[in-house]
Formats: sequence, structure tokens, C-alpha cells
Amino acid sequence: MIKLRRIALLILISLSSVVCSFSQSQQELINTASNDTLDNEVRISAIQKIQSQRALGDIVLNTVIKNVRRAAMNRITEEAVLIDIAKNASFVDVRRVAIGKINDLNTLVYIAKHDEDMEAVRAAVKRIDDQNVLVDIARKSHFTEIRKFAVEKISDNNLLNSIVKDCEFPEARKAAAEKITDQKLLFEIAKNDKDVNVRIAAMGSMNNENITALLKSVPCQQKKEVFNVAKTKLPPETVNKLASENKGCI
Repeated sequence: MIKLRRIALLILISLSSVVCSFSQSQQELINTASNDTLDNEVRISAIQKIQSQRALGDIVLNTVIKNVRRAAMNRITEEAVLIDIAKNASFVDVRRVAIGKINDLNTLVYIAKHDEDMEAVRAAVKRIDDQNVLVDIARKSHFTEIRKFAVEKISDNNLLNSIVKDCEFPEARKAAAEKITDQKLLFEIAKNDKDVNVRIAAMGSMNNENITALLKSVPCQQKKEVFNVAKTKLPPETVNKLASENKGCI
């Protein structure tokens, strides 16, 4: 029995030594990878052997050498570490990569609303499917391209209709007008929207009958823009007839 206890104790001591050695080895690797004065290839080699996601995250957040932090970034899979990088990294290259790996909706929405880099915001919006969130981004984002991108991801017709009716940003209204199918609403937008590009986008989605009706209903100064769209949609004989009927205005 005493002999067995002695053997067990020796095994425990041996395992403890291995664990301690492993821990020391990992810390040495972390120290090497974190040292901006060392050769980049040496640091990247150390990064490939680091086990701690948090340690890799700290390297991403703190090193000024791009290819070193990207090497660390490529090894991170833990959501909490990715979120920390996406929200707090001062280097936009790794923020964008981290955002592209995140699934947490609250974090993605936060980035979409607050990040100052448009491509980081785009990466977040790309991963958002919640229709109401996309509407909010389309109405409030300070990036023109992001407002358009959010609308392009919206598939709910009622939400698209609401954007085309009263969103303050013309590029968002235009993107919505290109997607909606409600002919009555399209007629109203094509006739009354204050932005010419939105009106033309609405006309592009209208059927031939409504384009013809629109040309008849708008004032003289607006007929030319409607006729120019009509030329691309209507048969030549119809176009010639409309040209003759409205030659004083077009």
C-alpha cells in the first residue's frame, strides 16, 4: 500500500511539473509574440503555438505590426474575444475581420450605429437579417452607402413601402422604390417625390399602363423626365403617339 501511494505521489509530481512547464512555455510564447521589438517571423511563429484566446486577443489589440496582429486575429474563434476586438480595437483592419466572425446581434447593431469606418459598418450590416433593425439603419446611418445597403437587404414589402413614403434620405427612398411592386404607391412617388432620382426609380418599376397615365397627369415641366423613361419601356408606336400629344412639353 505504501509503495502504491509513493508511485501515485511521483505521478502527481510529474504531472504537476509538466503542467508548470507547459504554463511557463505558453507564457514565454506570449511574451515573444507581444514584443514589438522582435523579428516579425519569430513572433508569428510563437502566435501559432499560443493556446489562450484572450492572450491572442491582447496581441491583436496592442501590437502595431499589421501582419503580426493579423496572424493572431486569424486564430481567434471565441465570440467574447471577437466582440472585444470589434468594439475596442484601434486598428480598423482587425475590427473588420472580427466583425465578420461575430453572430451576436446586439454587438452587430452597436457597431452598425457607432463605428466610424464605413467598411466595418458594412461588415456588421452584412450579418444582420432582422428587418426592423435594417429599417432603423436605413433611416439613421450617417453613411449614404450603408443606408442603401440596408434597404437592399430588406424584403418586407410593408417596410419598404414605409421607407419610400417618408424616409428623409433620397438614396434610401430610391433603393426602396427599385424594390417595391405596389403600382398605386409607385405612381404617387413617381409623381410627387421631391427628388428626381427617386421619381425615376419609381417609374422604372411601374407597368406600361401607369407610365402612360403618369405622363398625362404630371405638369408640363415634369413631362420630359417621364417621357424619357417611357421611351425605354413602351412600344415605339406608343412612344411616337405620346411624343405627338406632348410635343409642347418634351
